[in-house]
Amino acid sequence: MDPDGILYFNAHDMPAIQMLLDTSAQSLGEAIYKRNCVHCHGADLQGGEAFGQIVPSLVGVTDRLKREEIVQVIRAGKGTMPPFAHLIGNETNHLVKFLNESQDFDPYPAFNDSDEKPLMPYTHTGNKMWKDSQGYPAIKPPWGTLNAIDLSAGEYVWRTAFGEFPELIEKGIEPTGRISFGGPVVTASGLLIIGASLDGHIRAYDAQTGEELWRDKLPFGGQATPSVYEVDGKQYIVIGCGGGRSVPSGDLYVAYALP
Repeated sequence: MDPDGILYFNAHDMPAIQMLLDTSAQSLGEAIYKRNCVHCHGADLQGGEAFGQIVPSLVGVTDRLKREEIVQVIRAGKGTMPPFAHLIGNETNHLVKFLNESQDFDPYPAFNDSDEKPLMPYTHTGNKMWKDSQGYPAIKPPWGTLNAIDLSAGEYVWRTAFGEFPELIEKGIEPTGRISFGGPVVTASGLLIIGASLDGHIRAYDAQTGEELWRDKLPFGGQATPSVYEVDGKQYIVIGCGGGRSVPSGDLYVAYALP
């Protein structure tokens, strides 16, 4: 937000499907999986995509990774997966048994067999993006926008599609916008700088009109908010390029400045 009370933000408009899932289970490992993992990896362990994030399949994971490697990921996390350090040792063992499709498991007690009730009778399957037959969001674009709102008036100053699919641009289709992660920064001179879009560009806009003034292709996805700083009277813009979320990952910071 700038000192004049204009709020700048990027947003996406994409449909998703979310369903309730019964947490009843045959084993303690399955119950732990449904409580902690099903939202991303799915009830069938198949993974998939959830709002730009590719979630790997866990089918056959014990054939691809050693047990110690699986335990390390569970406890420390990996990529956008958070650590599940709250799982005690036995719970981790039960979960690994479930992933291994082991027949050597401790049965999950039913309501009538135990005084200890399940933590919750239902969970949810997570947000699964609803796509058309071509793999794009199943509604009319724009699917992503960049916006400026005058908070004192409660009205849009401007609104424009933010982000694009190169293959659709090549077909002559106007920018549709796409999902983005990260936010904008506004300079005192009236420039709005933002990366965020999964198309891999960093862009500069006229903060008053929303006109795109400049763009550059980043080496990896800039799913971050840029920073603006000054050294010896010279202004710089820097953005972290970590990628992820279905685009190539990296570990670079890219800085820009005028000559």
